[in-house]
Amino acid sequence: MISVIIPVYNNVEYLERLDACLRQQTYKDFEVIYVDDGSTDGSAEMLDQLTAKKDNYVVIHKGNGGLSSARNAGICRARGEWLTLIDADDTVEDGYLETLLSHTADDIDLVIGGVAEVDENDRLVEPLFSDYEGLVSISTAMTWCYKPKYFFGGCAWGKLYRTEVIIAGQLFFDDNKRYAEDILFSIQYLAHVNKKIYFTTKPVYHYNKGNQASIMHNITVENLITEVDSYERMCKMVLTTPNVSVECRMRACIDTYKKYRCLLSQIHKTRQHIEVVAPMRKTVNKTLGFHRIYCWLLWHVKFK
Repeated sequence: MISVIIPVYNNVEYLERLDACLRQQTYKDFEVIYVDDGSTDGSAEMLDQLTAKKDNYVVIHKGNGGLSSARNAGICRARGEWLTLIDADDTVEDGYLETLLSHTADDIDLVIGGVAEVDENDRLVEPLFSDYEGLVSISTAMTWCYKPKYFFGGCAWGKLYRTEVIIAGQLFFDDNKRYAEDILFSIQYLAHVNKKIYFTTKPVYHYNKGNQASIMHNITVENLITEVDSYERMCKMVLTTPNVSVECRMRACIDTYKKYRCLLSQIHKTRQHIEVVAPMRKTVNKTLGFHRIYCWLLWHVKFK
């Protein structure tokens, strides 16, 4: 069985559309776990209606704790061997679950699905990749989180995770993060994968690029601080994961340094949170080690 976890916060205008996608799934052995994260727009009442008299549907109502908190609540409730995450304002193909599941096997721990960027009316706004699929190494998948190739790097949705890997490794989302939590979870999961990874570019997941209310658009100094912390933690994981390529290690270091320098620039402009500069510099330098010299040179030669 597949557990489908859908966090919801004030998404009432999208819920019926997504519910229709779920009802039309060609694969039927799944459960849907809606997590209402303290919505105030009628989403809670809508979810109660959508899940009424459906044995494989459940809604969890909780106080507002953020996206990570909502996803964790769903993970803790999941009963399926496999688990997938869908954002409430997105949609999926009728064969979403069947396509992802068709690529699973005893020696597979993760299936990465293809993504189409669409507007709020589910119309394609970005060209698709040509059809391609196959096995990919942990190192390559990590590299794609930083430098996307065939999928949205670091996004938690649109994938099929082995539930026991998450539970055994306690790989929950960081409740304290409301920014860059997806890529941190992705790297964390990949660092714990012991088996193979399969990916397909078939666009089974439709990402709603038109929702400007998304948290991804709320860039503040506070969010940048959170992002730098995430990248620093990810960098530690990449540097300590066996058999990771030099390209992946350098990408992790460079992107961490870039995020750090962008944060310094924003702090300089806004004069906010100056107190975090010294401890963050110490932490980033310690994580990067001797790589910080290369990152510093690259920043001043190429990026500045």
